[in-house]
Amino acid sequence: MRIIVQLKMAFLLVACGSILTAGEPFVIRNVRVFDGNRMLAPTSVSISGGKIQKIGSGIRPPAGARIIDGAGKTLLPGLIDAHVHLRTMDDLETVLAFGVTTCLDMFTLQELAARARAEQAAGKAVRRADMLSAGTPATAPGGHGTEYGVPIPTLSRAEEAQGFVEARLAEGSDYLKIMKDDGSAFGFRRPTLDATTVGALIRAAHARERLAIVHIATASDAREAIAGGVDGIAHVYAGAADPELARAASARAVFWTPTLAVITHDAPAASRAAAFAVVRGLEDAGVQVLAGTDAPNPGTAFGETLHTELELLVAAGISPAKALGAATSATAAAFRLADRGRIAAGTRADLVLVDGDPVLDIRATRRILMVWKEGVLVKDKQH
Repeated sequence: MRIIVQLKMAFLLVACGSILTAGEPFVIRNVRVFDGNRMLAPTSVSISGGKIQKIGSGIRPPAGARIIDGAGKTLLPGLIDAHVHLRTMDDLETVLAFGVTTCLDMFTLQELAARARAEQAAGKAVRRADMLSAGTPATAPGGHGTEYGVPIPTLSRAEEAQGFVEARLAEGSDYLKIMKDDGSAFGFRRPTLDATTVGALIRAAHARERLAIVHIATASDAREAIAGGVDGIAHVYAGAADPELARAASARAVFWTPTLAVITHDAPAASRAAAFAVVRGLEDAGVQVLAGTDAPNPGTAFGETLHTELELLVAAGISPAKALGAATSATAAAFRLADRGRIAAGTRADLVLVDGDPVLDIRATRRILMVWKEGVLVKDKQH
């Protein structure tokens, strides 16, 4: 769960084939459609102006529209990675080649986040994934997040919570990230925020209509966050599954991003099994589980690891359809992104065409044929 902030690394975007200009209409025919919640029988989807226009049989293509044969293929909403740590703008290009059209950053330099937001707003980010970001997380002096050589503001008392949140919002943070982790899950000790301060931060975020997400490492961390009114929890906790904790999260409508790919990387079999059991317990209790990678931590890579995360969620006992939802509609709903995460008339044409049926075999998400961002074709393996 360590956050690695590296500022001068870059990845190459997988080479794209033919590129459509923005707004050029196209129709995908005879394609299975996962609409964000369920798989639809083969049908047609019409796209123009960067948005989905119609879904259904008998669509008459607009004049000059490109016709794409979707037989044997599945159309997915653009994938959303619910937990990353951006290092450079190139990371947002890298993920797009893997069908990830939106990244939710949980700690990066404010300057990088500000640049990404500005270029998105100016329409200059079509060929990279969109980004939302917490910017600087809330942590104690010497706490988790201060160890990476990047000076960040900290706080020690609940009375400082409102000022901290206001400063983050002034920088443009889209939501608040809070560190609640004293290192005990990893065999050492470090300072962390107390429950009173965590609660005050959550209330301050809510007063400004922002979500609050708490990074945890133990079940007691999670209990404190839920009692404080948190919206979402990042990472599964160490140790045995706690059914009562899962029921409490469900009762408070708390979403949970397990980040299994990083949690289980190089983990002993017993620890891996325990993490899977926690996720199964969350699912059984009705907690909304989201798909996030914690890239670029050890064992992860931007874009590719989201497909690994989907496979791990399925291995933990979540159905393939629910896992796909965890990387599309569920994350969009949790983070109040009404324009994406679904295939429906009027939503953004962030789309991924894959070979096969990922509801039958989740590994089909890796067989990417085409990717569109706002209706612009940014990857095409068919030409």
